[in-house]
Amino acid sequence: MKTRVFLIFLLFSLFSFSECFIIKPKETIFYKEFEDEILKDKIPICNNLNFINLKGDPIEDFSNIKRNIKEKDIVIAMGSQGVYYIKELKNIRKIGVLVPNPFEYSKEMECISLYPDIRKLSTVLKEKGYENLALFYSKNSKEMAFYISMAAREKSLNIEAFYIESPLEILNCFKKIKNYKAILFTIDPIFFDKEFLKYILEQAKKEEKEVFSFLKIYLDYGVDVSFFVKAEEYAKQIKEILENPKGKGIIEIKKFSIRKKKGAREVWKDEEIY
Repeated sequence: MKTRVFLIFLLFSLFSFSECFIIKPKETIFYKEFEDEILKDKIPICNNLNFINLKGDPIEDFSNIKRNIKEKDIVIAMGSQGVYYIKELKNIRKIGVLVPNPFEYSKEMECISLYPDIRKLSTVLKEKGYENLALFYSKNSKEMAFYISMAAREKSLNIEAFYIESPLEILNCFKKIKNYKAILFTIDPIFFDKEFLKYILEQAKKEEKEVFSFLKIYLDYGVDVSFFVKAEEYAKQIKEILENPKGKGIIEIKKFSIRKKKGAREVWKDEEIY
């Protein structure tokens, strides 16, 4: 009897805990914040937590991942680079986090969006008095832009998406948004880089329009208000879905923060948490 109980306990132990890997792109402040939060407490069902740091060489990085990850391991991939490398891997538990375009990978894994919950944010915007907003998006964020527009419409908020093929088109785009109170732009740091964003902000100021973002770092560039999820909330979500899997698809985090720059409209507080 004792031998039988011991064997059952041994089998439970073997299959209840897995090796966990975090695929980490080249260092950024936000990735570091997430790493610090995820390491604060032991991750459920993880036997060991291992980091695989991407070097920027696709062949070397993919070989390194395939060499280290085995069947039944749990892999948490950060950002677009991380999820790209694991999307084709089989027989492992795959979770993407901090993903700016979750639609591209949601059929392959549980994918935690880099955006806050759009429906909840739409309700907040309505309460603040916004009815019409323009959303600038790039080729790489087309699906996300359409989703944002659709989710906002469900909450009776009009967020109209405007495709920008190149920075040269921005003046024509501003001619189309005369009746819009504020501008949002999708998360695409390569396309909406610091210089291009500076140009958008200059045009918005001339047109007396506010500019909102989905990452707090853009406050340093001059946007009026940022809607963002703190790193600690991503870490909590990871631990939650490890214990209670949600299945493949997009996961939006309900709790988010709002922060404004100095001088932004008084309808916004310095910092709010929803």
